[in-house]
Amino acid sequence: MAAVIIMTDPHAHAQLALQAWLSPAYPVGAYAYSHGLETAAEKGTVHDTESLEDWLNDVLRHGSGWNDAIFIAEVFRIHCNLDGDTLILALCELAELACAMTVTAELRQECLQQGTAFLDVTQKAWPHVALDALAENIGANTAYPVCFGASAAVHGCDPAQTINGYLFAMLSNWVSASVRMNIVGQSAGQQIAAALASRIETVTAAALASSLDDLGGCSFLNDIASFHHESQNARLFRS
Repeated sequence: MAAVIIMTDPHAHAQLALQAWLSPAYPVGAYAYSHGLETAAEKGTVHDTESLEDWLNDVLRHGSGWNDAIFIAEVFRIHCNLDGDTLILALCELAELACAMTVTAELRQECLQQGTAFLDVTQKAWPHVALDALAENIGANTAYPVCFGASAAVHGCDPAQTINGYLFAMLSNWVSASVRMNIVGQSAGQQIAAALASRIETVTAAALASSLDDLGGCSFLNDIASFHHESQNARLFRS
């Protein structure tokens, strides 16, 4: 009997990889972080569905969501224009910039620890020589959006789908944290996630048309909440 050869569709492979990386089961430890939301809840700034939706919308559009989207978009641009050692060097420099853009010690820890965990497990589960080269050269600057974007780029993922998925996973984690803190219930949390989906698409489109000159943010309350979280006595989350 002739052997049956199964041809792998590269687009399907990329889609499955992206779904795996965005799953809550992917071991990056995202559940341990609230991104300053825990302090906002303790102080009563975020206390119901409306205030939570406003808070998350601002962080997505004007805070770390916006910057992370730009970094992922830049990873894809680098991947399209460079190769070899020049590609790896550019990614390492971008990762250093991404680390510098974190406002507080806890947000930096959140970014680096998730990036380290993501790169480590992805090298083992979804290996690629470019990821090995990145891991060998990136040092301590394992910025999560750069590591995630690099993995998506080398595995042939679509840039828009990658950024949309990354931002929605980020949003979903914050919603999950809000449910665990009893700010909202599960149904209300999912309604917020659905309501902000179109905002994510807007951020993604803008990020893909942006450059590193567009980095920056004005989610000041979130930054202040993160500062205060470092000295908060009772804490469920690491940020």
